[in-house]
Amino acid sequence: MTPGAARDGFDPGDAPGSTDRAFVTALARGLEVLRCFRPGEVGLSNSDIAQRTGLPRPTVTRLTHTLRRMDYLVQVEATGQYRLGAGVLQLGYGVLAGIGLAGRAAEVMRVLQESGPNPNVTVALGEPTASA
Repeated sequence: MTPGAARDGFDPGDAPGSTDRAFVTALARGLEVLRCFRPGEVGLSNSDIAQRTGLPRPTVTRLTHTLRRMDYLVQVEATGQYRLGAGVLQLGYGVLAGIGLAGRAAEVMRVLQESGPNPNVTVALGEPTASA
């Protein structure tokens, strides 16, 4: 880990970009800013983000400005902190659409159904129950 890099953040010395000329370090840094947000947190300041990523505060300020302009971050007026924006949710929808969640769930539910009587699973699969 290079000096100043966060334990759980982006470390340019360890990144593929340190040897890969096609790697875009600025993009990686922006994505690391988005990764700083943890479940249950309402918002993060530029200082919080700088501490977690190991990036200099001026760099974090430019990244959060850009991410805010692109709707990936929203700035809370009262506190000046940032929270994830609708742009991140759009990316998440693309991921969910690509993993075939319904098909995977149906497979698991069928295994549950075959392991013994479970009317909830049977109904969820759209099959008639024994009492019907």
